[in-house]
Amino acid sequence: MKNAISYLKQQSFSWYLGLSLLLFAGSLLVIPSWRLYIQEKLNFLMLSDAELSANSIIFDTKPGELLFEVEDMNGKRYNHDFFEGKKVFFNVWATWCAPCLSEMNGIEKLYKKSGSTSAFIIAAKDKPEKVRAYIKRKGYTMPVYILRGFHCKYFEINSFPTTFILNTKGQIIHFSKGAENWNTSSLVRYFR
Repeated sequence: MKNAISYLKQQSFSWYLGLSLLLFAGSLLVIPSWRLYIQEKLNFLMLSDAELSANSIIFDTKPGELLFEVEDMNGKRYNHDFFEGKKVFFNVWATWCAPCLSEMNGIEKLYKKSGSTSAFIIAAKDKPEKVRAYIKRKGYTMPVYILRGFHCKYFEINSFPTTFILNTKGQIIHFSKGAENWNTSSLVRYFR
């Protein structure tokens, strides 16, 4: 009888402990800020490395086939002409997008290793105040903009993140939908 009571006490303790851990984990996923944090960290573990072949042209864009306008965090607007003649890393993201957030550290590292002939356009489709708060909280130094207009003959931005890389002639040499690790040796070599 004593063994049976001891066994039941052990089982109920294990059951209560398991239930408590399950409720705790579930509550973390229900709280939006924790859910986004957990998703960001899990997505980071699954990122594939972006590779670049600088000689390949994905879309041979001509004048007028790729047009965009972005606004910096101070409200100044720039269009595609401002970035002409530079190697351009163009990433469209949002603060509510966990895959977008998981690739930001890699983009920041790539940006810090890049040279002066490169331009980084980290363009958010989000409210400026949310973007400003996120960038400040993370301590990022890369140039972040709000995307105000976009037109491309070859594709639309209908999922996040979307990233493309332009050569100095304005041709698209890399195109990606989905999160990737951008801090790779081929990209570092290209943007130096």
